[in-house]
Amino acid sequence: MVRPGSDAAVLRIKGGNKGIALCIDGNGRYCYLDPYRGGQIVVAEVCRNLSCSGAVPLALTDCLNFGNPENPEVYY
Repeated sequence: MVRPGSDAAVLRIKGGNKGIALCIDGNGRYCYLDPYRGGQIVVAEVCRNLSCSGAVPLALTDCLNFGNPENPEVYY
């Protein structure tokens, strides 16, 4: 188990011998100057941080969590 503050947090999943590594990163200046290239740099940095913690990067999320536009009850 690695506490937050390192390159990535490694958390133990209760009831087993597995864990999950989490990382969040970014560079606002790069993303402001060139959003596409800035996004590439952020993904590469997160993958490096996870790898340095002994994890294998498997997935990512962009955290743009919008409601379903076909369902007005949750969209607005």
